[in-house]
Amino acid sequence: MDSASGSGRSACIDAARCRRRSLARALLCLTALTFGLGAGCLPPDFEIEPETNHPVTIDRTAVTPDPRQFTYISECRAQTFALGDSVSDPDTSDPVSIVWLVNYQPGLGADPDLIGRTQFKFDPCTNPKATKNLEIVIMAVVLDRPVPPTLNADEILVYADDGVTTDFVTWSLLGFEDDSCCRTGAGL
Repeated sequence: MDSASGSGRSACIDAARCRRRSLARALLCLTALTFGLGAGCLPPDFEIEPETNHPVTIDRTAVTPDPRQFTYISECRAQTFALGDSVSDPDTSDPVSIVWLVNYQPGLGADPDLIGRTQFKFDPCTNPKATKNLEIVIMAVVLDRPVPPTLNADEILVYADDGVTTDFVTWSLLGFEDDSCCRTGAGL
């Protein structure tokens, strides 16, 4: 009798568990049906649209001198290149960075010539990248993120951390055929 009563008690406990489980399943299904999820389905994953990063741009008609024409350097005089108000970024919270490069050559890992200014004064007499009888190219690169100070020119031009957008403008300089005025200071 003891074994029978023990079996009966065990069956009763199991039956109670079964009823609780059945009730839990019924409540889960009722909740799922209430929310239109279907029985046994988990709620859908919600995708949050990432913020759109609008591109930074340079209005080339607003920079000086006009980059669509060659700039002539004569008498070893310094030339100022200015972006002025030509840079725009619809994302007003983006910290815009400006990097200036002179005669950029890929793969050299050279340092930028200037970072953070809207103007760049190029002096052929003092800039070591000015070579007489060769075209000189000045490039202004604008990025919509801060430029890490450890990056060289190659790395800046391929900087793509977290969706960085960039734009650039270049000027071609001609006329630096004779550097004797730099040695004598006559053109300064």
